[in-house]
Amino acid sequence: MRSPPTIDTRRLGDPADDGQAKPEVTLDVVGFREAERRALKAVLAEMGRQLGVRFSFGGASSEVLVLEATQAMGMPLAARETLQAGRPLVLVMSAELVGGLRRAHDGRDLLNQLRRLPQVSARAA
Repeated sequence: MRSPPTIDTRRLGDPADDGQAKPEVTLDVVGFREAERRALKAVLAEMGRQLGVRFSFGGASSEVLVLEATQAMGMPLAARETLQAGRPLVLVMSAELVGGLRRAHDGRDLLNQLRRLPQVSARAA
C-alpha cells in the first residue's frame, strides 16, 4: 500500500516566505480590547513581513511596549515610565484598529515606529 503524497506546507503560507525563520520581536500589548488585539495582531503580521521580522505578543518581559495611545495620554508620566520599564514604546490608536489601519492612513505611522525600533533594525539587517 502506497502512502499518500507529502505536501510542502511552506508553499501554502506567505508567497514571500522563503522558508527561513524570521527573527522574532516580542511585544507587551497594553490597553486594547480583545477585538482590537486581534486586529493589531493581523496588522503586525503584515508589517512584520514587510520588515523581515515576526512580531509575537508576550507579557511584561517583552522587548517592546505597545500602548494604546489615548490611554497613554491620560496616564501619569511616572506610571507610564514604570510600565515602560526602559523598553521602547510604540503608540497605537485603537480607533484606527477598529476602522482598519490601512484605510486610516495605510499604517505608515505604525510602520515607521516599528522600523525605528532597535530590535527590528538589528534583526532585519
